[in-house]
Amino acid sequence: MIASKKLSAERLEELARINAVPDDENPEIIEEQAKKLRLARESHPEWFRVKPIKQQITIKIDKDILEALRADGKGYQTRINTILREAVFGNSGYTHRESQMDSLK
Repeated sequence: MIASKKLSAERLEELARINAVPDDENPEIIEEQAKKLRLARESHPEWFRVKPIKQQITIKIDKDILEALRADGKGYQTRINTILREAVFGNSGYTHRESQMDSLK
């Protein structure tokens, strides 16, 4: 357990010494290399096209949430899964329902 969130002066000096040591195995990236960097999702989208195995479960959801998702019609379970995936992994891009909910405020 950390007793304090503040670093001591001694620890700050130690960290500065570590960062000052050159690392031949991991050289710094030069600007030209940095310009060529791309997210793996952009350069290799096939790595992210995974068809997950579905697992049947029983879950209780607030009635108003379920009604709102069912109101969009067929596919509400897929929408629930998409929302959960975005909450856990932050990558689904589900914004349709969010924009509708914002317009109701």
